[in-house]
Amino acid sequence: MWLSPFVPPFLRWKFTNGVDDAVSECGLDNRDDWDVVLRNEGTELSAQLAEQLDALVARIQKHL
Repeated sequence: MWLSPFVPPFLRWKFTNGVDDAVSECGLDNRDDWDVVLRNEGTELSAQLAEQLDALVARIQKHL
């Protein structure tokens, strides 16, 4: 999920050394060849994010 850099600081996490820099947390950060990218730029479930999730669910259901 992509998070806008313009999200207010109170909505961001505080970095914890040894946790947030572990491979399990950031091992995929440098990839840019994702099949799906969800954009979350609001403080609540926005209509834009809901549409993206609906499209993702439909895509998954086509392959079941």
